[in-house]
Amino acid sequence: MDNQEIIPESFFIDTTSVNLLGPNYNPLCLPLAFANHNYTKQVMAKSIFFYFLKNKHDKIVFPQFVEGLNASALFYIDDIVKILHHTYKIPLDKFVYFTSCFPVESNLKAYKKIVNDYNLLELPIYFTNCYEYFAIVDAIKNIELINGKTLSYETKERPFLFLNGQARAHRIIMIGEIFARNIHPFTFLSCYDNDIMEQARSARWVVDKQVFGPRFFRLFYEIETRKEIFPLKLTGNNVHDYSLEDHDLYKKSYISIVSETDFFQIHYQNKTVSFNCTYPTEKTFRPIKARHPFIIASRPHFLKHLRSQGYKTFHPHINEYYDDLDNDEQRMTAIVSEMERLSKYSDEEWASFLYHTNHICQHNFETLILKEPHMNIKQLVQ
Repeated sequence: MDNQEIIPESFFIDTTSVNLLGPNYNPLCLPLAFANHNYTKQVMAKSIFFYFLKNKHDKIVFPQFVEGLNASALFYIDDIVKILHHTYKIPLDKFVYFTSCFPVESNLKAYKKIVNDYNLLELPIYFTNCYEYFAIVDAIKNIELINGKTLSYETKERPFLFLNGQARAHRIIMIGEIFARNIHPFTFLSCYDNDIMEQARSARWVVDKQVFGPRFFRLFYEIETRKEIFPLKLTGNNVHDYSLEDHDLYKKSYISIVSETDFFQIHYQNKTVSFNCTYPTEKTFRPIKARHPFIIASRPHFLKHLRSQGYKTFHPHINEYYDDLDNDEQRMTAIVSEMERLSKYSDEEWASFLYHTNHICQHNFETLILKEPHMNIKQLVQ
């Protein structure tokens, strides 16, 4: 084989994936950003085959730890695997696909549906707890920060803490609803996107694709009339991080409003990151680290899957029926309606809320930090 056309071997060093499979395997592991390079797919496949033989690897690992069943990654992987399988005759059981989805049956079914709908080759799929692992590491590292300033029972400045980075369509809708229902005076709100109106205009696909009704245009107007206040920043830190400034915001509020990466059950171009699946990111584990109650805007049954991992949620103190609503617009309406209901609480009602939810927050924090501090993998029966 002509080594002049081979990718440097250093490209395939990924100790995270190696360690995940354990000492009984000798895997060839692609890097996390395996699709972000200038090599052709033919050269990529040829290089994988070369090193697979040279080093007598027993597995070829495609790590997709971060964004569920990511569409662009799945299509790229399929193109490479088809070359390796059909041209170089590598059996499909030699491949491993890692995903950050919850290790639940519905996500396995979602993967199989994608394979069927798009004529992909089905690979052995392993589920990883990468964001939970990162949260464990951070909580242990910052144990003095997080434990040293516990959330107290004094009256808070505002009910809600709603941290946002990129202005995705569902976040634009939620922010518009918060303004339309006059909930913004009760909310610590951030949106770091520098051009929210461009993002809002591009978000009209939710109406074109009939996943959200014409009320979207009213919510668009609510943001447009306030466009000068954006970007909204609460601290100097990126919303993915955790700092003392962030902890002060948690102390000043009662509930975190978490807008996960994906909400709508449709994959539309690059507007939604992943195919229809449920997966937690750092956004979910931020309030858990802070021992804060939460409402999570994500795809249906997210809270149910979170509970299956040992965590507790906040029903009946928060009405969580939204988690069972399959209709995206109805689920969004239910979430914001619950915010509206809670925004009318008196100080006495909030004191009762804190009293009854504190043990849940403590349980969630302890569940997190008492888990083994390494990235676990799980393979469901296929």
